Amino acid sequence: MIDGVMTMTGGEGPWCEDVAKVRPVLPGVLIAGLNPVSTDAVAAAIMGFDDPRAERGTPPFALCDNHLRLAEQAGVGCAGLGEIEVRGLTIERARYPFS
Repeated sequence: MIDGVMTMTGGEGPWCEDVAKVRPVLPGVLIAGLNPVSTDAVAAAIMGFDDPRAERGTPPFALCDNHLRLAEQAGVGCAGLGEIEVRGLTIERARYPFS
């Protein structure tokens, strides 16, 4: 389960260097799935990041390795949106861009 009912944009918390850009937002979504990699890939797409398999240097993985890509390579699950069955709202209808 991923709670996207209420969250924040512009940073991840009080350690954010530019806390003035951090603001609460209300995407209003709950995401549930049986595979954590696939579920998180759908959440990333809903957040406006179109390629859950993006390489390091590409937002939201600008400064870090892509955990979805690493988990997929380790055989934990699938991050390819075209291979994931999405029920309920489509990604496009649920989209709340953070990018």
